[in-house]
Amino acid sequence: MAEDSSNPNRGIDWRQVMSFTLLFKSFRVAAHPSKIILALTLLLLLYAGGRALDAVWPGEHGGHFMPFFSGQVNHVTQVVEGVRDVSVWRITRGIYDFLITGPVNACINNPVYSTIYGTYFLIIWSVFGGAVARVAAVHVARDEKISVRQALRFSVSKFLSFFSAPLIPALIIGFIGLATAAAALVGNIPFVGPLAVGVLFIVPLLAAFVVTLILIGTFGGFNLMYPTIAIEGSDSFDAISRSFSYVYARPWRMLFFTAVSVVYGALTYLFVRLFIWVMLSVAHLFVGVGMFTQTSTGADTWQAMWPSPTGSERLTYAIDNAALGTGGDIGAFFIAFWVYLVVGVLGAFAISFYFSANTIIYFLMRNEVDATELDDVYIEQSDDDLLDRPLPNDLTKPVDSSKLVESTKPMESTVPTDSTRPIESSTPKVIDAGRSATSSDSSPSSDASPSSIASIDLGTLDAPNPPTTPPTQP
Repeated sequence: MAEDSSNPNRGIDWRQVMSFTLLFKSFRVAAHPSKIILALTLLLLLYAGGRALDAVWPGEHGGHFMPFFSGQVNHVTQVVEGVRDVSVWRITRGIYDFLITGPVNACINNPVYSTIYGTYFLIIWSVFGGAVARVAAVHVARDEKISVRQALRFSVSKFLSFFSAPLIPALIIGFIGLATAAAALVGNIPFVGPLAVGVLFIVPLLAAFVVTLILIGTFGGFNLMYPTIAIEGSDSFDAISRSFSYVYARPWRMLFFTAVSVVYGALTYLFVRLFIWVMLSVAHLFVGVGMFTQTSTGADTWQAMWPSPTGSERLTYAIDNAALGTGGDIGAFFIAFWVYLVVGVLGAFAISFYFSANTIIYFLMRNEVDATELDDVYIEQSDDDLLDRPLPNDLTKPVDSSKLVESTKPMESTVPTDSTRPIESSTPKVIDAGRSATSSDSSPSSDASPSSIASIDLGTLDAPNPPTTPPTQP
């Protein structure tokens, strides 16, 4: 039967045409328990480190970390609400404030504090963020889930690559800026200085051109650096090279994938937040039915320990310590611990989604630019994997000892059975070095004919040949 060539849909690879739909897999990848555990540990360590640093370095307003942390959370909320309200301005403003305004203001106001906490942040982010990226890479490419221990082992082995990848572009920009500023000191020389600066001003322009390329590549490809190391198993230089090349090779495709992931991520964030809000509201309702006592001030004890989540849009709350006694304060402390741990899952999901979505974007960009298959991922083979691997069947079978005994038998002769055929002896002639040449020529053995060679019985071949001894000298 002839094929229907009139069908326009025949031969169209819709997965290739609609490749961005793979980004909708980000929610399922991000919600995996191993990634949530790693991301929650990352978030708790960052929060605990900031509060500990505030205790050591309190500052003027009681600390530097909490204002910065609260501001970053508000910027994320602004992006999510912008997606909900379909406001492009609020989305872009929230992203700009989260990436630039907040960190830059923190560095300007408290440079030493920001340097210390920034170093701590990058260490924690490299270990646990790299582990989340590794789990997401294997999950997306092979639909397999590696353990938390395997992910952490990979991130620790690649720690220098994860740690240095974001720093190298910043160091290059700083070096170019310092070199340009140092060269500009020549301009302070009277008469000659301004003239030299004017003639050689093309050099600062070229330096600014290079810095602009690095800034655009870093801003656009920063999200691809960790996925590059997690997928390729490479180093920081390869991460920078690939992220820059993909951004400049397909800039609009990269922007489109990022926009889709931001919108989809905001929607899934709202869903997870709604799930947690319902969960906390139900728990508050059930406990409130059974706990109906009042404090000494006449307030509801349970409401003073934990205000109902249904009365506020925010998941955070304040404890009414003035109305509670000692037991109530301690109980409220533990309730707050568990409630904020559940609320922290929302932040952990946001971190997990960030790495999962950017891992998928890296797979898509690599497929677009390098035509590499989407399931191509670096797989390391550890010693534990080699020990756990079963042996082949041939190595597990018992050895037959009789075969070993048979192998020690002497080999049978393969000489033809015609025993009447004379066989030349292969035994070398022994020459007596003590004889002279004249006595050797007069020896009767030198005139022996071939017919005088005795025939050898084949039955004697199985026996070992007797040792040949040189003739005795007369």
